Amino acid sequence: MKRDAICYLVAIAAGIAIWVGICAATGRREAWDSRLYWIVGLPLAYAVSGVLALVQPRNAWRWAVTTFLAQFVAMVVLAKGGGMWPLGLILMLVLAVPGVLLGNFIARRLSKPGPPAAPTVE
Repeated sequence: MKRDAICYLVAIAAGIAIWVGICAATGRREAWDSRLYWIVGLPLAYAVSGVLALVQPRNAWRWAVTTFLAQFVAMVVLAKGGGMWPLGLILMLVLAVPGVLLGNFIARRLSKPGPPAAPTVE
């Protein structure tokens, strides 16, 4: 349980840091208006999701979803609302899909059983 809480905190902090950091670095109102988001921010979000899937592979999909929902919250807070938030939420969830697939792939690889043990002769 404690590991889950830490992973959630890391996913939330990473999502917010990616969004706010790119907005601050580029002066854009929304991070995805900058090429930096697509070149650095998005791969970084996927990397965070993948590392969290390594740390806690059970239900690994949640790390990507949490990271991108945190970005969505940061977007809404920085943009002070706005009427386009439903579209932004949909886009964030679509962007989370590769992270979900990556996390599930990692989780499956970690749960694959090794080769069968050789029988012992007594």
